[in-house]
Amino acid sequence: MAGIDAEIEGLYPRLLAMARRYHRHDWAMAEDLAQDTVLRALTARRPYDGTRPLAAWCAAIMHNLYLSGLRHRSCVPMVPIVDRDEAGGEHADARLLTSEVLEAVERLSERSLCMDTLMDYASGYSLKEIAEMRGLPLGTVKRRIHEARKLLTALLEL
Repeated sequence: MAGIDAEIEGLYPRLLAMARRYHRHDWAMAEDLAQDTVLRALTARRPYDGTRPLAAWCAAIMHNLYLSGLRHRSCVPMVPIVDRDEAGGEHADARLLTSEVLEAVERLSERSLCMDTLMDYASGYSLKEIAEMRGLPLGTVKRRIHEARKLLTALLEL
């Protein structure tokens, strides 16, 4: 069993890259998904028969974990009852502006890589952390954030 344990643990970088495709904007959730996949594969290694490639078996485990997480999150209310949309509520303008900004970010992220970098920065990561996570020079990270801000400002006409 020690051989398969080492093989599964060796797949972690590859599994992390796959998990980042599932969670593009949330690297912490991607790491959790990859770690859960390795843990589940190590726990369920006895029924693994070796007829399929180990990476494909782990990818199937990850896919099932991701789908289970989606189902769980879809059942949990994400907005507190107090904050539900109210006609003419005191925060209606802020909610409208927030929804416009999020829609603009969504549209721009389909066309440009710089929005992903800006979202990482907005999530609280430092420029250095973003550069390390994305494997980019610090100057490129700064340029992408600058370009993303310009695109977003132009789209929202602020």
